Amino acid sequence: MKTVQDTPNSSKTKADILFGEFLISKELLSPRELIEVLNKQHGQGGRLGELLVQLKILSEDDVTMALAEYLSMEYIRLDETDKINMNIARILPESIAKRFCLVAIGEENEKIVVAMADPLNVIAIDTITLKIKHQIKPVISSAKEIRRAIEIIYHGSDVEEQYLRDLVETEIDNEDKQEIVSVEETDEMDISNEAEATKPPVIRFVDLLLSQAVKSRASDIHVEPQKNR
Repeated sequence: MKTVQDTPNSSKTKADILFGEFLISKELLSPRELIEVLNKQHGQGGRLGELLVQLKILSEDDVTMALAEYLSMEYIRLDETDKINMNIARILPESIAKRFCLVAIGEENEKIVVAMADPLNVIAIDTITLKIKHQIKPVISSAKEIRRAIEIIYHGSDVEEQYLRDLVETEIDNEDKQEIVSVEETDEMDISNEAEATKPPVIRFVDLLLSQAVKSRASDIHVEPQKNR
């Protein structure tokens, strides 16, 4: 079987080899695995990181974090939507976000922070810089989290809606497990008490409810009270 050294016309790049050696130095990859992946790259093309994930040698998160360290760039997780400034995110057209797998997530030191799966894509950086007419700060995020963020930014998200439902169910379950308050205690309780209304779960619930309503372009929000709820 031919090895990488035997294939001078291989489509692998010097950058891929250097990144592969970095992964070996971090004990995330063995020399044998690197040769295997580079040979596969020679046969079918593709990026080193993508092939490592495809072959289940490394997870996408492992590759993304390692690439961030290798390039000395900031790694941002987009698993929580509160990390994204929606007003800034929507200055980029969805077509560009999907084409280059990136999202604008905020502003820092008068630069637009852009989470990218491939922060070395010069064409992507030039395209969005010209589009928004603003300097950008590229950071690295995984492609799967960027794709999910794109759906949330431009279309709302079933994920957020499901999280809202789960939060409601959790709160209901917690209430059911508590002791039933007596009628006398209930009469003495001020249901408009600000401390009760500002508990973290309540705040999260209201924020998510309003956020989902805005994204769904709802004209009204109706809350239906239920017995013991």
